[in-house]
Amino acid sequence: MVLTVILGIAVVCSPGYVYWQNFIQKKTTSGTSIVTTNKVTKETVVQSNNQKYTDEYFSFDYPKKGWSVSKENTSGERYQISIKTSDYQYIQANPPETIYGGVSVGASIHVYLQISQLAPIKSLNDSIKSSESKGLIENVTSKIVDGQTAYSYQSSYEWDKSRKTSFEKNGKLYGVFYHDANIENWPNQSTYQLIVNSLHIE
Repeated sequence: MVLTVILGIAVVCSPGYVYWQNFIQKKTTSGTSIVTTNKVTKETVVQSNNQKYTDEYFSFDYPKKGWSVSKENTSGERYQISIKTSDYQYIQANPPETIYGGVSVGASIHVYLQISQLAPIKSLNDSIKSSESKGLIENVTSKIVDGQTAYSYQSSYEWDKSRKTSFEKNGKLYGVFYHDANIENWPNQSTYQLIVNSLHIE
């Protein structure tokens, strides 16, 4: 008797459950909207105004525009790369003190590896101190270039007003020197500093 009652309830209720599952629940689900948001990320590309020079001895950055790079012949005394402004002019003056470093227009910056020396120096530090005491250089400061202690200074020769940075690495002497026709304002100082700060010995 009990079994008969249970079966009867199941028969009565099952059509209702099927109706709820197929129509009521489906309608409720279909009425729910799912919103997907696609976030677009824009990457900002920073364009550099500089380019890199690299050879077997060293590498450095310099401006893309307004400068040219060439290898200088220094008769075996040193390996030297010259970076010059597009308006650079060199004139051998007589007397030489009228034009500093031979630059009459524009500027030149030279990166070099000293190959031969007229007289051996015990240390760059001693050489700098000696030159400073003799009044040959002035405004001496120290900084780090390619992980090495470097000395920046200004030459005080009557005919050679230039700014220079020198340092030693692996027993060799390296340097950067900068001549400008305008020694009152040194308008290309930022390019000189760019080359010095980015200089890397290969």
